[in-house]
Amino acid sequence: MSSVGREAAAFDLAAYEQAAANVAQLRQKLPQKAVERLALEVVSRLAERTNLPKGAAYSPPMSEVDALCRALLSDDDQAGAQIIVRAQDEGASIDLIYLGYLARAAQRLGEWWDNDEVSFIDVTLGVGRVYAIMRGLRPMFLQTGVQRRRTATFAAVPGETHLLGITMAADLFRKDGWDITLHVGLGHNALLAALADDENPIVGLSCSGEHSTEALVQLVVGLRINNPHRLLLLSGTVVNAYPDLVSTLAPDGVATDVDSARSEMSRLLTVLQTV
Repeated sequence: MSSVGREAAAFDLAAYEQAAANVAQLRQKLPQKAVERLALEVVSRLAERTNLPKGAAYSPPMSEVDALCRALLSDDDQAGAQIIVRAQDEGASIDLIYLGYLARAAQRLGEWWDNDEVSFIDVTLGVGRVYAIMRGLRPMFLQTGVQRRRTATFAAVPGETHLLGITMAADLFRKDGWDITLHVGLGHNALLAALADDENPIVGLSCSGEHSTEALVQLVVGLRINNPHRLLLLSGTVVNAYPDLVSTLAPDGVATDVDSARSEMSRLLTVLQTV
């Protein structure tokens, strides 16, 4: 698919298409309740971010937001992306696109859902496309050519009970000279709040198995919305036990042991210095 037409320089069409395909796979693989939680995650996280900065020159009228929503719900899987690319071409800032268009569209879809104006299937389709568009916009958030210190945040997925491995990994990385912030035992909202309070460019998540996979998916979605600039490393037995699921989450790196984690962390640090 390449019908979006002339791409804005910062819009990654391939990333959008891959994210849209990944979201479609998740909708098929996960139980309906889990899919509903993901849709609510996108809506609620973005609904918190609908205020444009003071002094913004333009805020799209609700008619434009509604038009975007209709495009997101249409049979054309690129109609919504086309609207965002046109806005970019016309000079829209990332704040306007992210807050004025996408966040308000997610909020509007949530309102339509609450009012029974659209179905559960419609909303999951629409917010999935919002999420995919955000992945396409990711280059706008990445800082280029910045010298990065060896800092990272390690966190256990909410509900995870196997905490020794990630604790030991944090200690080993500290011994190697990394400044590691460690979060274990936190619930979903508390962990996202904690991650919002630090600026470490790399987040390493640990997930040991099936009991934590749905929590992992929801956490990755929330993290991608709240912190689109961060690079995500996924580790734990989930990497080998559920490779298809891991692939749909599209982490920036994966690790199955400490040695591979060291290699991946060094690679991600290089990526940060050269993107």
